[in-house]
Amino acid sequence: ALSLVTHTLVMRGFDRLEEDHCRQDTERAGSMLEEQLRSLSATARDWATWDDTYRFVLDRNEDYVKANLNSQALAVVSCDAIAFFDNSGQMTAARNFEPGAPEERDVPPALKKHLKVSSSLLRTPLSGIGTSGLLMTEEGVFLAASRPVLNSLGEGPARGMMVMINHLHPDELKRLDQLLNLSVRILPVDDKSLHPDGQAAALPATESVRVKVLQAGTIAGYKALRAPQGSPGALLEVRVPRTIHGEGRRTAWLFLAV
Repeated sequence: ALSLVTHTLVMRGFDRLEEDHCRQDTERAGSMLEEQLRSLSATARDWATWDDTYRFVLDRNEDYVKANLNSQALAVVSCDAIAFFDNSGQMTAARNFEPGAPEERDVPPALKKHLKVSSSLLRTPLSGIGTSGLLMTEEGVFLAASRPVLNSLGEGPARGMMVMINHLHPDELKRLDQLLNLSVRILPVDDKSLHPDGQAAALPATESVRVKVLQAGTIAGYKALRAPQGSPGALLEVRVPRTIHGEGRRTAWLFLAV
């Protein structure tokens, strides 16, 4: 009986350690995505708070288009799409370039619904600092940041809003896999494999991680990724092999064998 109690205590300790490691790995992956979002938001701020952009939203001059709204210029700042809106929230100009595509494409319909007057990206008061977050669409996962258009001194009156969007391509997630040596996926918040009863009440808060054992050899951490309005926009899943649990089993059996 004492050996069985020892076995149980040993396994609990290893499983707690495994969950802690899984949480840390999930937080690391989430932090890397947040860093990409912060970088996009900073770039959007730089472009939106610029005399050239301030003038462009008023006269839409071709010099600005030729110098800045091309695939090379946007690739340098890791931006796939950019859109400009007047003070009524109407889109006045937009460009969309997919990496590897030979020329400009129209903004995908799945993205356009996030660029309407009622969109959270445009709901921020024009005198505010803008917003940013993750968009989960039928076309894939996108990082988005919006900023009010001001002059280079950061002064108004604001002449509208500018939105920058970066497509989080599958290759980018593979890069995360390789950097972290983990399996990373981004899922809808209502993913049926997590909520078979259709309830999303167990969704973790943006700042926390929920850990779930998927099968004998795999454990996963889940973290909510925020949408521009601040609510969960998608779910980050990080799968980790249960090597610590396996080591705990071996250690516990050694106690039983003594």
